[in-house]
Amino acid sequence: MFKKNFKKIWKAIVRSLAIAFFFTCLFITITYFVCLKKIDTYLVFFNNFTFSGVTEEHKIEIDKLTKELVHYPNYGDQYGTISLPTVGIKVNLYHGDSMSILKRGAGHYAGSYFPSEGGTILIAAHNRREYFKYLPKLNVGDPIVIDTDYGTFTYTVTNGRVETISELEKLDIQHEEEILVLYTCYPVDALGFTDKRYVVYAKLEGVAYES
Repeated sequence: MFKKNFKKIWKAIVRSLAIAFFFTCLFITITYFVCLKKIDTYLVFFNNFTFSGVTEEHKIEIDKLTKELVHYPNYGDQYGTISLPTVGIKVNLYHGDSMSILKRGAGHYAGSYFPSEGGTILIAAHNRREYFKYLPKLNVGDPIVIDTDYGTFTYTVTNGRVETISELEKLDIQHEEEILVLYTCYPVDALGFTDKRYVVYAKLEGVAYES
C-alpha cells in the first residue's frame, strides 16, 4: 500500500514539475522575443540618428587627387554608417573589429583599406537582426552604401556565399580594385560561435565626396 501511494505521489510530483518547467520555458521564450524586438527597435532608431565618435581633432580627410586618406580615425572611433537599403538596415561603422566594437555595430578590419583607397575593404558585424543577420537576403545587383565624413560610397553586390573561417582568413587584401567584403556568422540564426561565415562581395559603383 505504501509503495502504491509513494508511486502515485512521485508521479504527481514529476507531472507537476514537468508542467511547471514547460510554462517557465514558455514564459522565458515569450519574454525574450518581446524584449529582443524592443531592443532591436531602439538600436535601429539609435543607428539611424546617431553619428558620433570622430572628433574635430581626428576628423577624416581625403586627398581627392590621390584618393588617399590624409587623416585616419582612431581605433574604435565611429567614422560612418553602412546601409543595406534592400533589407532596411543601417548600422554604425567603426574602425576596428574587436569584440567590444562589434557589440556596438559594424567593425572595419584595421588591416584592410578604407572606402576610396582602391583596395579590399573588410567589414564584419554580428548576426543580429539590426546588424548583418539579413546578409543572405541580398541579391546580385543590390546596393550597399557607406556614408562617411569625407564622402558617400555606393557598392553593388556581385556575390554572396558561405565560407569557413579558414577560407575567409585566406582572403587577399589587394590594392588593385576597390572591393567591399561584408561577413557575419552563419547560420544567421545560430547562437554563439560558429565555424562558418556568410560573405557578401560588392564592387564600387558611385562616389560623392564631401565638398
